[in-house]
Amino acid sequence: MAQFPTAVAEPGQDSTLVLNMGPQHPSTHGVLRLVLEIDGETVVRVKPEIGFLHTGIEKTCEAKFYQQVVPLTDRIDYLCPLTNNLAYCLAVEKLLGLEIPPKAQWMRVLMNELTRINSHLVWLGTHASAKTCCAFSRWLAGSG
Repeated sequence: MAQFPTAVAEPGQDSTLVLNMGPQHPSTHGVLRLVLEIDGETVVRVKPEIGFLHTGIEKTCEAKFYQQVVPLTDRIDYLCPLTNNLAYCLAVEKLLGLEIPPKAQWMRVLMNELTRINSHLVWLGTHASAKTCCAFSRWLAGSG
């Protein structure tokens, strides 16, 4: 793949503009960022980056109280947000020396496992849909 220009053009010369487009929303399937090289309103080249996800959550968290960060950890992975919440909360609880009741620990594990199963089922559905897998659909229905 050809390299995108990085040098600054001299004034008065025709030049293209390298523009970063996306990701449009951090929770879309197959997060996509496009690096565009444009000449006026014409796209000359496109370099797609599939799987790009950087929302600056770490930097945003620096200016918040620890309680205000939990909703931000939901947005890291929209299919399994409780896993990120748990990881953050466990770290904060360890730093503060907090002891969580066993019933709350049990409920956390249960909810994390349910969201993990949900994540796998969403993958299964989107994978089958993306592959337009008729045989898979018949297999699920029990007639294949």
